[in-house]
Amino acid sequence: MLTQVRAKSQITIPGAIVNRLGIQEGDQLDVTEKDGVIQLVPVAVYPKSYIEQLQAEIAQLKGLQKNTNQTIPNQPAPTHKRIGAGRDLYRGSITLEDFDRDNEQIAEMLMGGDL
Repeated sequence: MLTQVRAKSQITIPGAIVNRLGIQEGDQLDVTEKDGVIQLVPVAVYPKSYIEQLQAEIAQLKGLQKNTNQTIPNQPAPTHKRIGAGRDLYRGSITLEDFDRDNEQIAEMLMGGDL
């Protein structure tokens, strides 16, 4: 599909792509360029305080789980380095794919095993 660069470097994303990805007005896209290819990736942006709150809740749940003598799968890195939301905290945004993967990792940690 072709699109045209307009005034102020604006482009229109074809409707079929917008619909397929569920992009809505106000959504944010991460724009990168590599080797002459422009890539637009939908992202979810969360305030730092929200990420810190989630990390605190996870730590609290892990503490409760330890008190009940249940085991948590071996995890080589601290939560903030394992989970993309924390990993990308300083970048300021994560992709929807990161968010989905992170939610699966959190659910797996809370359930104490593989889903």
